[in-house]
Amino acid sequence: MSPVDFSAPQVTETNALSKVCSILGRKVAIRAHTGKYLGRKDTDGIVCACNEPKASCEWLVFPTDDGHAIFQHIKTQRNLQMETPQQKFEAKLRNKNQKIWEKFLIEYDEKCDRFFFVNPFQKGHTLNCAPNGFTHGANTNRMLHE
Repeated sequence: MSPVDFSAPQVTETNALSKVCSILGRKVAIRAHTGKYLGRKDTDGIVCACNEPKASCEWLVFPTDDGHAIFQHIKTQRNLQMETPQQKFEAKLRNKNQKIWEKFLIEYDEKCDRFFFVNPFQKGHTLNCAPNGFTHGANTNRMLHE
């Protein structure tokens, strides 16, 4: 018997699926529209405040069996989640769970070359970075601050 090569064929065109697949299973830094990177604010808070990608701003994005993605903060090994106290949909790093609060859909818009991270279990809110760095799921938009 001879070994079989299961490697994927070389993709020459860029499309939404190839863009999304390019970040899965890899260490990434997530840059917001402000030019700042998504990082850890304190023990469990998330903020878009890092000026450059560094250890506190590194994430591992990995897929789940149900088609969602989990964002794991590499330094703390905790997963990004969208909490709902007072319907603020705050982004937090509370634990290592992989339940509905930690699962996101990844959307890619080819026109503006941007990713959107949507939590379908929290009314479809997108991860949003406000100009002051506060990170939460403010709305379901796919525009500037998301």
